[in-house]
Amino acid sequence: MLAVFQEISKFRHGLAALLKYDWVPVPLVYPQVIFLAVRVYFVICLFGRQFIVTGGNPSGVRFITLLWNTCVAPIELKSLYVLFL
Repeated sequence: MLAVFQEISKFRHGLAALLKYDWVPVPLVYPQVIFLAVRVYFVICLFGRQFIVTGGNPSGVRFITLLWNTCVAPIELKSLYVLFL
């Protein structure tokens, strides 16, 4: 019977700790900024990764592909590696 009371007590202490986190107000601007930043990122990706139809064979490497492969892709691969450890 004592073990049951101890488990209930631990559960209540966990709820009290959770309630303390709820008292810290998060300004409304932060979720809106994150929402907007994510949407803008995906819109830029949609337009940035599309090919432009030209009359002849394309020559050379596109700048956006070079920029993506040198700057963004290694960061994403590193973050994916950390997620799956």
